[in-house]
Amino acid sequence: MSRRKRNTLFFIAVAVAVGATAFWLSFRPSRDKGKKVLVVFSERKKRYAFTDYEAAIARGFERKGLDVDFIFTYLGCEKFEDEAEKKMARQIVETEAQKQHLDLIVSIGDQMTYSLMASGTHVLDSIPMVFGGVAFPNWKLIAKHKNVTGVSDSID
Repeated sequence: MSRRKRNTLFFIAVAVAVGATAFWLSFRPSRDKGKKVLVVFSERKKRYAFTDYEAAIARGFERKGLDVDFIFTYLGCEKFEDEAEKKMARQIVETEAQKQHLDLIVSIGDQMTYSLMASGTHVLDSIPMVFGGVAFPNWKLIAKHKNVTGVSDSID
């Protein structure tokens, strides 16, 4: 599969995840005026240079009429071994959850999605997570988390 086609499929998966997230948030009351959404990407920011995902995600929520305060962060998974990656994913999410009330976590990419679910964090018990851009979902692990849903996109 060409890189362009893979990038297009990735963007479509992210758009579907944003749509599902926006739909879910429209029915959930927030403690504040705006919804608080943590968006975590698997790789470093410059690896997503082929499009502006932050703006695309924000536009998706705006189209649904939702007032959202985003926190965008990047794991940089290519720097870590498995256990260190899980620890870092957990630290990112738990730190943000301690700083402020979060309404939703959006995970973009295989590594962040897997690492966060496998990290043992209890944040996912109380804050829902939607994933997108996942080519190899671990359905058994996903099934263990009642607050986790999302879309996978095949590389084929």
